Amino acid sequence: MAVMPNGNILAIAWEAKSVDEALLSGRKPDMIPKAGLWPDMVVEIKPEGSDEGQIVWEWHLWDHMIQNFDTAKKNYGDPSMHPELMDINIGRPLPIPPTIEELNKERSENNAVTNATPENRGSDAFHMNAIDYNAELDQIVLSSPSKGEIYIIDHSTTTEEAAGHSGGKQGKGGDLLYRWGNPENYGRGDSTDQQLGGQHDIRWIPNGMPGEGNLIVFNNSVPNAKPPYSAIYEFTPPRDMEGNYLVENKKAFGPENPSWTYIAKDTLSFWSPFISGVHRLANGNTFITEGAKGRYTEVNVAGEILWDYLTPFTDTLKMSDGTGPQPTGDLIYATFRASHIEAHHPALAGKELKPLDPQPEVFVVPEKTQE
Repeated sequence: MAVMPNGNILAIAWEAKSVDEALLSGRKPDMIPKAGLWPDMVVEIKPEGSDEGQIVWEWHLWDHMIQNFDTAKKNYGDPSMHPELMDINIGRPLPIPPTIEELNKERSENNAVTNATPENRGSDAFHMNAIDYNAELDQIVLSSPSKGEIYIIDHSTTTEEAAGHSGGKQGKGGDLLYRWGNPENYGRGDSTDQQLGGQHDIRWIPNGMPGEGNLIVFNNSVPNAKPPYSAIYEFTPPRDMEGNYLVENKKAFGPENPSWTYIAKDTLSFWSPFISGVHRLANGNTFITEGAKGRYTEVNVAGEILWDYLTPFTDTLKMSDGTGPQPTGDLIYATFRASHIEAHHPALAGKELKPLDPQPEVFVVPEKTQE
C-alpha cells in the first residue's frame, strides 16, 4: 500500500476470475488452475472514521489483457505491437498439480507453510508485490516479481477511463504507460534481455534527494547469475518534453542499463531470494534491507558500506494450524522491509532515544537440518 498526500490509500488487491472467464479472455487451457486466475487490481481508499473507508478509484489489470492464442476472442492481437497491454499467456503451462499429501510433505521438509493448494497453484499469476505513488506525475508504479517487470499506470483517469484505453493526462486510460525489466514478456526480447528477477520495493526517489525522479528497486535475483546474488538498480525511464514515456517501434522500453547499481564486491555475501527493500536517503546514500538475513546497510554512491546491522531478534511464530509462517518457517530473522527515519523527523520531537540492550536467544539449528 501507499499513502497519498491527501491521506487516501492506494492498495494492491486481487480479484477472482473463474476458469470460464479465463477461457473467454484467451488464456490457454493448460495455464488455468482449477481455482481460475487472480489478476491484480489497485483500489484507492478514502478513510472514513476510525475503521471505515470508501473506494473512490480503481484500476484492474484484467481490463488491459491481450493474447495471440485464440483468434475468436475480442482481445486477440500481437503482444509485440501492444506493449501497453499485458499478454495474458506469459509464463509456462502449469505442472501436474501436487496432491495434498505431497504439499504436506513439502511443507514438512522445508519447515514452512505454503498458501498453495492443488487447485490454486498458479492462480496468482501476476502477483504485484509493491506500489508507489508520484504526486507530481499523478502516476502509480507497480512491481511483478514473477514476471520480472515494473509497470507505470496513470492515476489521473476516472475509474471508467482506467478500464479503457483513452483518457487521463497521458491519453491512454488505464493501459501501461511504461514497463521495464523483461521485454520478453511483450515479444521484444528474449531471456538474455531480462534485467529483473523477483524484485521488491520499487519506488520513485523523492524530489530534493540525489537522483530525484528516478526509480530504485531491490533486484532480488539478478537473472542468469550463478551462483545467485542480489543488486540495487536505480534507473531513469526515458520521457519526452511532454512527459510521455518513449519506446521505439519493435524495441524494448529503456534504459538499456541502470544509471546506478550496487552489487557487493563479494556477490555471495549479498543475496536475498525473497522480501527486501531499498530507498534513497537525503544525504545521497542508499538504505538497503537484505530481507532474508534481517540485514540493514547504508551504502554511499561508491558502493562502500558505511553502516551495517544484522538483527539479533528471532522468535518462533506459529500459524493458526500450528505450522510456521510462509515463507521462512519457524526461525525468523527475516525482515520484510526496514525504513530509515531521520533524526529531525517530527515524530521524534521531544523523544529520548536510548538504545535497548537486547539479549537475543541462542540460535539452535533444528536436528533435522543439522546435517
